[in-house]
Amino acid sequence: MLNLSSDRRPSPQLKFFAQTNKLFDRQYDTAAQLGAAAFDADGNFQARPFSADANGDRPLQHSAFYAPGAPRTLWLGVGLEFAE
Repeated sequence: MLNLSSDRRPSPQLKFFAQTNKLFDRQYDTAAQLGAAAFDADGNFQARPFSADANGDRPLQHSAFYAPGAPRTLWLGVGLEFAE
């Protein structure tokens, strides 16, 4: 991960700034968990995902859950400071 920031002050009251986060990142997941799911392998929702087997049990389907992370960001701005 590469984060960059810069600012310039052409005068004591004026400031220009720029910042970028995750400049070269291509994947943005922060966590993953394997658990029971109501979706099949194609991503289709199943109203009754746990069909009963011969014993009457309903076996679980499992899939991985990925939590989205923050994407690449860029901020540009101008700051003004006023004398008291």
